[in-house]
Amino acid sequence: MKHKISFFLVALGVLLFGCSKNHHPVTSIHNNPVRLSKYLYEMTYEKYTPQGYIQFLNVLDQVAIGGGCSVVRNGNFIGRNLDYYYCEMAESIIHIPAAPGRYASIGVSSCLTDVTPDILDRHRDSYYFDIIPYTVVDGINEKGVFCAVNNVPHDCGLTTGTHPGSDTLYASMVVRFVLDNASSALQACQMLSHKNIAQNRLLGEMHYFIADANESYIVETIDNQFHYAPAPDNILTNFHVLYGTPTPKGQGYERYDLLKEHYAEGATKEGMCHLMQRVKYSNIYDTSISPFWYSDFYGESYKGITIDLNTPHEQYWDYILGEAERFKHGKRDIIEYLWISTHTSVYDIANRSLRVYSQEDYNHYWDFTL
Repeated sequence: MKHKISFFLVALGVLLFGCSKNHHPVTSIHNNPVRLSKYLYEMTYEKYTPQGYIQFLNVLDQVAIGGGCSVVRNGNFIGRNLDYYYCEMAESIIHIPAAPGRYASIGVSSCLTDVTPDILDRHRDSYYFDIIPYTVVDGINEKGVFCAVNNVPHDCGLTTGTHPGSDTLYASMVVRFVLDNASSALQACQMLSHKNIAQNRLLGEMHYFIADANESYIVETIDNQFHYAPAPDNILTNFHVLYGTPTPKGQGYERYDLLKEHYAEGATKEGMCHLMQRVKYSNIYDTSISPFWYSDFYGESYKGITIDLNTPHEQYWDYILGEAERFKHGKRDIIEYLWISTHTSVYDIANRSLRVYSQEDYNHYWDFTL
């Protein structure tokens, strides 16, 4: 489905940007974005309003956060890759100060809303600024509670609501809700269990990794059922962890095994960065890797080619080699469907700190603390 999503994102960007200029004033209170690198910015939000997000929620919640993404926790350190299009979209470090009924937090907003550097640099009246705080895909709050979201491709029934009659919390708002409200990982899970969580309609489910100084949990929903349990290996990629049978369209099995095999590396901040480099998403185009990451090509329609889990790998090898060759040219174009890790985060729970690497550039990083 990635090829379909790319065209959808372009259309969505035009729609939202047009609406922002002509009809909808920005209502969030924030400082102007500071540009850290070509595709990474920093902002502080004193106040943010859900009106913008909710107005376009039915559209936005059809946008996939990604077919990749990896999370691993070792002691105080949590590593996270957000995998998405190799394209011209920007991400932002989002600071949220404490306020009545809200904990302070820091996290990374993803590029899922088509926010370009041009919008952040030149169009400060864009309605995107009301939406950005809700697109945080990984973060930590002042209580040391961490939350991250990953996509889960599958053939199972879509979760349309886990607790009908209670307040609806859409999948892409869960990270924001946890960071704002939870004082422990267990409390976050328990609070979510009472919400009516509705998942994405176009690509399907999302699942979550929630942790604090003492515990780590996996949160998953399927067929309108809410589940949470201690994370068996302290790892999350893109298949359901809490179910005995692997989901037919799951991805990231090889990345999961790599993180498990080299888990000990993540015991330090620098080691965690190195561990996340092992699973940077451009490795799906490295045909020398053994075992090759077949599951990130299988189980979906990828650039118009339907990948069947029951078909021998060799039948796709020419196609995979072609993708690898295209990636060598490094053309940054969303219509070309190439993917990378758009950011790598390394969180230190004990110190409430965040280190961020942008666009698979592991020679440069930015450090932040609450």
